[in-house]
Amino acid sequence: MLVAEFVLLTVFAVPLMAAIDPQPTVPSTVTPVTNAMDTNTGQITLSGNQKQIVSNQNTLAQNQSRINNNMKEWLSGAITANQMESLLLDENVTEKGYDNLVNQLKFVFSHTSDIQASAFVNQAVSVFESAAQSNVVSQAKSEQMSNFVSLILSGAGNQTASDSLWVSDVLPNVTDPSDAAISTYNSIIYPYVQLSADSSSYELKECSASVEDDTGVPKLMCDLMKSALYAQALSGSCSSSYVAPQSSSSAAQSNASTASQSSAASTTQATGPTYSKSIYPSGFSGGCSGQYYQTADSSWNGWNATMFSIFDAKKYCSQFSAQTVPATYQSMTANIITACSDLSTAIDNIFATQGITQPSSPVDASAWAQDLMSDTITPLADITKYSRRLMVKMIFDNAMKDAVKQNPSMAYYGSLYTLVGPDSYHTQATTTSTTADGITSTPIDLTPALSSQCIDLIRSGQYSVSVDTDNNGTERSKLAALLIQQIASMYPIRTVLPIVSIPKPDGALAVVAINGQFVAIDASGNVMTTGSSSGTAPQVEQDASSISSAQSTVMSSMVTANRVFQGQMDTFLKGKTAAITPLIDAYADRYLKITVRGTDGSSGTVCSLTPAQLNQYAATWRLNPNVTFVDAGAASGGSSSTATDPYSWANHLATSSAAEVSKEIATLEAQNNYMTFVQYQQAEKLGLMGTLVPLTQSAAQTSALSVQSVMLDKLVDDYVKGIKSTSASSSSAMTG
Repeated sequence: MLVAEFVLLTVFAVPLMAAIDPQPTVPSTVTPVTNAMDTNTGQITLSGNQKQIVSNQNTLAQNQSRINNNMKEWLSGAITANQMESLLLDENVTEKGYDNLVNQLKFVFSHTSDIQASAFVNQAVSVFESAAQSNVVSQAKSEQMSNFVSLILSGAGNQTASDSLWVSDVLPNVTDPSDAAISTYNSIIYPYVQLSADSSSYELKECSASVEDDTGVPKLMCDLMKSALYAQALSGSCSSSYVAPQSSSSAAQSNASTASQSSAASTTQATGPTYSKSIYPSGFSGGCSGQYYQTADSSWNGWNATMFSIFDAKKYCSQFSAQTVPATYQSMTANIITACSDLSTAIDNIFATQGITQPSSPVDASAWAQDLMSDTITPLADITKYSRRLMVKMIFDNAMKDAVKQNPSMAYYGSLYTLVGPDSYHTQATTTSTTADGITSTPIDLTPALSSQCIDLIRSGQYSVSVDTDNNGTERSKLAALLIQQIASMYPIRTVLPIVSIPKPDGALAVVAINGQFVAIDASGNVMTTGSSSGTAPQVEQDASSISSAQSTVMSSMVTANRVFQGQMDTFLKGKTAAITPLIDAYADRYLKITVRGTDGSSGTVCSLTPAQLNQYAATWRLNPNVTFVDAGAASGGSSSTATDPYSWANHLATSSAAEVSKEIATLEAQNNYMTFVQYQQAEKLGLMGTLVPLTQSAAQTSALSVQSVMLDKLVDDYVKGIKSTSASSSSAMTG
């Protein structure tokens, strides 16, 4: 740089100087000669000319010397020694901590091959990236997948061979929120009736005063649900058996329903219990009726109970509002409020049409009983439907809150993103907080740390890389595996069906089990094998040939059923295996651990990352201000750098030289290529996710296959007993 400045000064200085132009002597023209004397004279003239040229060159050199002297004089006048010193040693001209231009230029010229700040972090990440794409990791993933396939094929379905797959299967001391929600809902709703004080009838049973503290459901919400269920049950029973009186008596005739109502008498009486007709009034054939409202008829007529159950449901509806439930759930009350409004409107319209007010005591309702029941069917059904959804959610949230208190890992349960991702299973304790509404939250650090000890270990080169599996598993990994099994419906199912074979002695026509033992019988029906020492062999009552024929028929049906069953099972297993592949792959990415250990025997440093954790770290660590590291120049022992304190990548980049920035850009390009490859893998997994469709059919397939396996067991039993049943012939048709 100093040379460049000097040249620039020279270029601009020359035009300003009073330079001395040289005056060379021009040699005279020489005429060629043709004789010897003339030649000699020419040589003498040439020699003189050459001397003159030398003289001219000396003059040029002198003139150039004068120019140089003039330039020096100009420079000495333009920039003094103090001015030049100030320019080179000015303390304000600084960069990267150097206190003058001279030291700065020394650094620039001597550090063109500086190590970029993130060099050792990049090296550590590259080691893990290489291991993540290794055959060892692929093999470990395949083994994990093979384990799940073997569980399906064996019929166990899951690691515990459980039929429930509750959380308690993997975390014994934790209540499954789903199981708790179902059982709790049933316990607070049923029974919704109780005996009256005199035990003469049934009435609505309201919810306990402590129901909200116990389950999170407000008492009014619970009472509304019970009231709607009670009204539904009674109006359904009354409406289905409702008849009008058909007697010729004056009382009956004056209150008889229309012919259409009479003909609408329920046809379901033949399929259910009925009262003896002797208890009915004269001329009445029986059933529920709005005509016979007197207390004396309440022993057989449930109309009064039905009518007041509908009115009670309206009463609970009028008390219910969005503010009945906490603010978190208020959006779920809109449909309930609408259904309640429909119920109230339907009831009011009926009495407005009749020109009467809603009765508060039993009255003759033969003119409007059927209308009341039919018009309130839909609103009551909607109240129960939407109330049930809200109650179950509230109960589940309350159960989840308790489960998180029992085990903090439960805060992640129910979400594949938090259990199967986004990076790994954290074993450290997590702190949870609960709001006034009962919503529990747990902070999650989405960027794992790569310790400085791990970076230093990889930098030293004294390390080994291995892939390990978490054989015991953390609580979160167990929950993740459970969730995958639940999604895949990996419940036990029979996959191997028997083909019975019983050896026969010579001369035997059939072998059957009689009175608790296998016996061989000959063509005459005599038993050929017996444990008796008397030597007296019994004889079967059936024709021996019919027994043999029955076994042959059963065996044929059994072979056919097995063949069809195995074909269906094979398709079922292949579909399920393909469907759970992306789930197991995502699980393995967080279950496997790439571990780096020191080999020098002194450091004892061990660091590990899962493949998913690595991808998360490699893609985000530069953007995370919490990830800090020491300048690579200082870490490598360079004496010119003073950046020994850890800083974030953004801070390092802001203070880097051009050479360092160029290398960072090259590293980022390489990282971009890697992430493009990871993105391709993700796209491939998304394609596999399409195979999840078979899982939606797994429940129906499992049920059908289970029925067929039971039929096969019946065939085995028939064969052993030597009987031909209808299941032998029907099984073949049904399994096909």
